[in-house]
Parts: sequence; C-alpha cells; structure tokens
Amino acid sequence: MATPQTMVQASDGNIYGSTNSSAIFRYDMTTHALTNAFQFVQGGAEGLCYCQLIQGMDGKIYGVTGNGGPYPGNGAVFSLDFGLPPPQPVVTALYPATAAVGKEVMLWGKYLLGASSVTFNGVPAITIHRTSAQSVTATVPAGATTGPVTITTQNGSFTTTQVFTVE
Repeated sequence: MATPQTMVQASDGNIYGSTNSSAIFRYDMTTHALTNAFQFVQGGAEGLCYCQLIQGMDGKIYGVTGNGGPYPGNGAVFSLDFGLPPPQPVVTALYPATAAVGKEVMLWGKYLLGASSVTFNGVPAITIHRTSAQSVTATVPAGATTGPVTITTQNGSFTTTQVFTVE
C-alpha cells in the first residue's frame, strides 16, 4: 500500500491537500488557482483534519484524520468523491533494466493495483505478481525482445519509454 501524504497530485492534474484548519484544498496546476474543495465541520464526527491523502483506484480521494470518528481520539477514515477520473497506471522504473528470459523484473510506479497483464515488447509475461499499488513483478517470457514494457490495469495501459533489454 502506498504511503499517504498530506498532498497528492490526482488524475485531473491538480494537487489536493489539507490544512491545519480542517480544509481540503485544490490547487489548479494550469491556472494556479487555490480553492477550498471540502471543509470539515469543526467538532464534527470527522474530527480535525491535517489529513493524510491518497487517490484510490476508483478516483476518490481517501484520507485519515488524527482524531474524531466513532471512538473519540482514535481518528477517522474518509473518502471524498470529486468526480475525478480513475488514475491511469504509470511506470517510472524497471529493476533491473536488463535481464534474461525467466528472470523477474520489478515495474515501479503509481496506480499499478489490479495489473492484469505485462508485456515485454508485445510478448506476455510468464507470471505477474501484484506486490503493491507501486510495484508489480513480472517474469521475462521466452520470445521477448529488447523494447518497451507495457502494463495494463482496469484503468488503462502504460508503455514505458525506457527500453528493457533482454539478455
């Protein structure tokens, strides 16, 4: 599971974050406008929110408060639906970037939960292990050649610009 953060860049390209006055804000990266996206009720069941945030695979923003909730002092978990599109998978690195057929390769990035396929230059991986929202391991298949790696999740596909080299 990914580590929650006080700010997250969501699938709409905007940054969402929390303030120490129990507000969730939206910072528009295009217009540089800062708006209040949601305000927690002071003293409400949600509690005070200098919240940790993450965008789920369903597009919603999820968070954790340090207090509030049904058991005072224990905090609360919440979700906010701003109508954001589900996030597309992104691969930022391959470890290792060179491997032989039958070896395992880790794809590292964001929004990789539910990976249904990995291909090495168009050839499907032998096995796929979904290790976290940030990583998937796949075994280099026979017949794979040097080229890009593509991963597919329920939200779409991503093809690396980094070339994977088959030894």
